[in-house]
Amino acid sequence: EDVLIEDLHVVTASTGGALVIKTTPDRGGYVRNITVRGAEIGNIVEEPRRKFKAAAAGFMIVGRLGDWTPEANPRCKTRPLALPRISDVEIRDVRQMPGTRISGPPVRFQGLAEGQILRNIRLASVRLAASTHPGGICSNAEVTVGADVVFDVLRDPDGGSASDSSTRGAGHCIPVSESPPPDE
Repeated sequence: EDVLIEDLHVVTASTGGALVIKTTPDRGGYVRNITVRGAEIGNIVEEPRRKFKAAAAGFMIVGRLGDWTPEANPRCKTRPLALPRISDVEIRDVRQMPGTRISGPPVRFQGLAEGQILRNIRLASVRLAASTHPGGICSNAEVTVGADVVFDVLRDPDGGSASDSSTRGAGHCIPVSESPPPDE
């Protein structure tokens, strides 16, 4: 709670990306009031031999990371009564380092299919470059994307700055059909 990450400089990262916030239905609790400001991101690549499958992304906030199933919290004798709450996360003033790219989507925001909704996730003044994904991947998430957010798709195999396409503003989050919203 109440975390400020400022002037983050990530040259290379693997699955999970420059920053990952993850929870599970067995842990409960909350993550709130997180600000990432002034980040510079380099290459984000997926590790092919990970024990669990999870696609790389520049920034990830996920209820479950890949097919990883954690153990229950050893301090708790019973399962939590509520799903973990993630809210009020702001990512702003982020740039991709020249000649670098993200092998997955620029952002992945996915609440738990069991009914967790990521609330009040905000992106402002962000420019990231991905290899193949035209936008962010979002499900069970309330995401506000500023008009000054740009996701470039780079197909240059040398990681150059050639942009085949760009996505700006509100069209950034692509709903994921595998995770339908829970019934009301």
